[in-house]
Amino acid sequence: MNINFDIEIHPIKWLYYNLPDEKRNACSIIVSSYDVRPSKLDKLNSKIIFSFADISEYESPLSFREDHARKIHQYVDSLPSDTEVLFVCCDSGESRSSAITAAILRYLGRDEMKIWQNPHYHPNPLVYRLLCEELRIYVSDEEIKEKGEYGGAVTTIMKKLLEEGIVDAVVAVEEGWDLYDAVPILITEPEDVIKSAGSLHCGTLNLAKFVSKYLDGARDMKIAVTCKPCDAMTLRELMRKDKVIEDNVILIGVNCGGTMPPIPTMRMIEDVYELDPKDIIKEEISKGKLIMETAEGEKAIKIDELEDEGMGRRENCQRCDMNIPRNADLALGNWGVIGELAGKATFVEVCSEKGAEILQTVVDADLIEIADPIPKGIEIRQNIDNIMVKQANAQKEKDFAGNTGDILDVLAAYKDEFSSCMKCYGCREACPLCFCEDCCLETEGPEWVPGGYTPAAPFFHLTRMVHMVDACTNCGQCSEVCPCEIPVSKVFATVNNKVKELFGYYSGVDNGDTPLPFTEYDNYKPGSRLHF
Repeated sequence: MNINFDIEIHPIKWLYYNLPDEKRNACSIIVSSYDVRPSKLDKLNSKIIFSFADISEYESPLSFREDHARKIHQYVDSLPSDTEVLFVCCDSGESRSSAITAAILRYLGRDEMKIWQNPHYHPNPLVYRLLCEELRIYVSDEEIKEKGEYGGAVTTIMKKLLEEGIVDAVVAVEEGWDLYDAVPILITEPEDVIKSAGSLHCGTLNLAKFVSKYLDGARDMKIAVTCKPCDAMTLRELMRKDKVIEDNVILIGVNCGGTMPPIPTMRMIEDVYELDPKDIIKEEISKGKLIMETAEGEKAIKIDELEDEGMGRRENCQRCDMNIPRNADLALGNWGVIGELAGKATFVEVCSEKGAEILQTVVDADLIEIADPIPKGIEIRQNIDNIMVKQANAQKEKDFAGNTGDILDVLAAYKDEFSSCMKCYGCREACPLCFCEDCCLETEGPEWVPGGYTPAAPFFHLTRMVHMVDACTNCGQCSEVCPCEIPVSKVFATVNNKVKELFGYYSGVDNGDTPLPFTEYDNYKPGSRLHF
């Protein structure tokens, strides 16, 4: 049997349009939930086509079966000796194809870890297990778990919560079209948790919006949410306003040094890193550098240099001073893991009694092992956080320089930018903390602005700001969607800083008994004006 051929994973569409002429001695295993177009595959020496869904429940009639595994086994064994490359393709080139490839690599005695450690791939566990059984290379669920990133702690915790019925569903993100597209996902089956494994640093969404709007604030279900610090902050703020039910939500926080906008990031990779964005398998911020990793190696550039040129992280992320989500129930990440466990384990901070109970449940089930952190690791973890906070504070000084934080002064300073507003309501719709059922900007009655006209700048934004500037968590969603590129997030953050100064209220964190701003007026006389 020939074992020296290359194996490549691609979406089926890639195979249709990019099959190179010079690789005529190419074969392919093709899986699709749709009709495959054989006429576009004439350049292949041979091919085998399957139709089964990307699901992990064996009970489903659409799932992978032993017969599929047997035919794949026979096909691999019968590949011609001059085969140069085997293309393994499914609809997205992510789950079914990566599971088949991992099993084949294991069968051939080659390294399958490049599949499991690539955040682009999420091998379907049913496909992998049944194919391994057919190939007589048995694998346990424990072994699959060990293949997860940094020990797979987050995945393991989420899966256990579903298995025990502690939660009805898990809210996370999965890869959409590509590495630069993050899509929210509601997971109800333990086997499907693996789909959310890995990090997506170009995600634009705030999961709090998904929970509050589309899951009705978890009023009728118990959920666990994997969340960045800004996700956790926004969810906490919504809990205080009774828009998300705290008792029904578990927050599994992950460290975050910032996210990047998809299109500018791809341009940066091409122009500055001189790499193909499609070749990137992982990106990471470490030691002050933004690292892009491909199969051939890593390339790192100082993040300060990138951001000075208007690249790198989103502008709201650059001034964020919460990198470790200690406002969640558990905070997990690789910061602080050193020595022999570096890259193989997860540093876990227990931030609440609920978090302690969850961790104990997983430990008692012998699903993860725990050990005391190395003191030097704790120091390093804190140093990383301190450095990033220092960078955030420097960015704040730059962003808010010369501003008093007074609402009217801020709006006056940005009057030119606000004059371009076309009242598309994008900022309102994207904001996870804008939740009024009847918006005053659309109510019938005395028309302060005739229908079909936009308000004079900056009245639209002034109205929104008065309503919710106290709650702003600097998530940046408003700026993200603005077609006129108005720095809405920066404006709101400027005034929100003044709210913090005046009221001692920090939105999105545990403020203890601190009342919500504008709810206590003991210090103000009736009829007096409140200045920011």
